[in-house]
Amino acid sequence: MRAARNMGELEVAPELVIIAAAGDEVLEFAADAAANGAKAVVVIPSDAEEDDAGSAGREQRLLEIVRGAGLRMVGPHSWGVLNTAEQISLNTTFTSASVRAGGLAIGSQSGGLGLLGQAAARQLGVAIFVSAGQPKPVVASVVRPDGQLPARTGPGVPNFLFPESCAAVLARAAERRDWLSRPLGEPPQYPDLDGAAARALIAALLEREPAGGWLSSDQAEALLATHGIPVAPSHRCRELERAVAFAGESGGPVALKADLAAPAHASDIGAVLLGLDGGSAVRSGWRELQRRRCASSSCASPSCSRKSPSSSRPTSTPSGA
Repeated sequence: MRAARNMGELEVAPELVIIAAAGDEVLEFAADAAANGAKAVVVIPSDAEEDDAGSAGREQRLLEIVRGAGLRMVGPHSWGVLNTAEQISLNTTFTSASVRAGGLAIGSQSGGLGLLGQAAARQLGVAIFVSAGQPKPVVASVVRPDGQLPARTGPGVPNFLFPESCAAVLARAAERRDWLSRPLGEPPQYPDLDGAAARALIAALLEREPAGGWLSSDQAEALLATHGIPVAPSHRCRELERAVAFAGESGGPVALKADLAAPAHASDIGAVLLGLDGGSAVRSGWRELQRRRCASSSCASPSCSRKSPSSSRPTSTPSGA
């Protein structure tokens, strides 16, 4: 390979100048290319870091040089171009992938070397690759030189006939990323929750019944109370007159419910009566519950249980036993 100290020493003006330099040297090489009849430049970033203000100013001066000379530029943050045509055989990228000639044309705004690796892994031949060099997310078009979609030679290569479809898919991917990146937050704290009491209640039940079982009404109310869930306390009434007396003490309408052995439930046979106001209503309701329970082969006497007020007016809710 012939070496020269500057482009002025070349016998023929270069068609393409590849600049891989840092700082103001990029401007010097670009000016040299413009002065010696070059037609295009590819500017590949160096590893040197610089502040944003200095980089922006240098890029503006670079644009003035290439535009003033009528040069075409790929960059200034390009990762190279590739053309596998036999008469050209150009590769200015730094990819380690073994790219074979084929029918794909790949264009990327920035980066894009991973696309070449993907193409090589899927045995897709590439005709042209261009990394335009703008600091934006990668968006690539993968089509044949005639503008048609390539035939798939392996799974996992999505093809889009129009760029709008590709953009829509990338937008959904970005939304998914944002959703996955959202703050996890903190679990709510409940100061009135008594986990120790709840565990002790369940442990006592399992000690009596290792295979498990149903909580009684009193036990269920106690468990709900450990978690701050308000319930209407119940009162069992084994005799009709006790239920009538209890309804009178409650000072308002009550509910009457048959208390069946678990896992049966009073609602299974319609053995729940609401809004019973006064002794006469409670007596009629008691007899009706007896009839329904006997009709279901569960003959027993209903009983009454009191429920705590749910509003400013006391409301008692009897339930059967």
